Amino acid sequence: MELFTLTPVHIGNGQEIQRSEFVVDDKVIKFYDIDEIVRYILDNYNADSFKSFVEDKDNFSLEELVEHFKIDLTKFRLLKHYHVDDTLNTNKILEFINMNNRCYLPGTTIKGAIRTAVIYHLIKNHKLDQLILSIKSFLVKMQKIMQDLKQIHKNNREFSKELRKVISNNFNNFSFIENSTHFYYYNDAKYDIFKFLHIPDSEYINNNELTIKKIKIKNIGQPRTVYAECLKKDTKITFPGDIFIDKKSLDFSFDTISKELKDRRLLDTLSEIFESSKSILQYTNDFYQELLDFEKEHYNHSINILNKGYLIRIGRFKGFFANTIAMLIEKEDKELFGRFFKLVAPKGYEDNPAKSLKLVGNSNDTMGWCSFVLDKSFDMSKSKNGKSEKKSKEIKSNDTQNEVTEEMLLKLQKKFKGK
Repeated sequence: MELFTLTPVHIGNGQEIQRSEFVVDDKVIKFYDIDEIVRYILDNYNADSFKSFVEDKDNFSLEELVEHFKIDLTKFRLLKHYHVDDTLNTNKILEFINMNNRCYLPGTTIKGAIRTAVIYHLIKNHKLDQLILSIKSFLVKMQKIMQDLKQIHKNNREFSKELRKVISNNFNNFSFIENSTHFYYYNDAKYDIFKFLHIPDSEYINNNELTIKKIKIKNIGQPRTVYAECLKKDTKITFPGDIFIDKKSLDFSFDTISKELKDRRLLDTLSEIFESSKSILQYTNDFYQELLDFEKEHYNHSINILNKGYLIRIGRFKGFFANTIAMLIEKEDKELFGRFFKLVAPKGYEDNPAKSLKLVGNSNDTMGWCSFVLDKSFDMSKSKNGKSEKKSKEIKSNDTQNEVTEEMLLKLQKKFKGK
């Protein structure tokens, strides 16, 4: 199985590369092991002098450290380096997930994106009325809570702060979101049929396929820029096997669920989706193609994607509609969506909720678009549950928790605040 990046992709590990770990030489960014350099300083200089240097500077750069202690960086191991197209103007870079400085793409990241697409399709065709009623009920409840909060907190800042807490807490009781995570009717992981879908981690990715990208976040009150390690556009990522479906366990799970579930059509649709890896990817492709068309219209933005296979979108900076099933709400009832989005939009945009758009550098590219090509010669029946033979990785992607659309809308407000 192969994945091709159609636009840059960032899969984070929750870590930031600090300015003390790299130097900028013209348009080349060079990364070094800061611990190795510090050990050298402590072995060759008075420890108090290093302590004094650190205490005098809240955030020192590696260039400042090198200059102060007259260090020859050529004597130290260069971990990696990137050629960049633009001037780097940041003190930190979001790090790509890796193991011992070897980057890879977690299978769970792919699985989370597939889950989003499948849930979207199921709700669209079987539970859309339930979704709309749940949203309306949620808004009525929150309206009453907001009125009570205004009586308690006269200060707008205090009111907004407390409201955010209440919204977050009440999402936990939003039955539609909670139940849709596990087959609509069950809040028990043993009924989660996605556990029978296995996707291996990718092979290690050559560092030459990564670079540092400047990501501009627009359409917000104060546009900002972040820098991240990203897979380059048109990069081919190889997986040691195709998507594997544990059909035996899946069929047993269907038999168990069918005894309780009244909606036979829903089971039939799930059976159709999980028929093969191709059928799963086709449903995934349909969702992300719909998302692509929708975003072009919604953001009034020219997004040029030349798809080569089954379309999918992964990683950070995908945006609101890729991380949720909110596109369903917007398409079904624009007025309802407006009221809902206004409530969960970032603090400070109550009258005009932000439709933030993440662009790569000075281009019109948006983040995370990829396409899948299955390996026709790969025999899924001989796969070891779709697991990679590669040594188990200790580092887990911060995107692997994004299954079911960031737990659907459950953590939407927190997600907005963090970006």
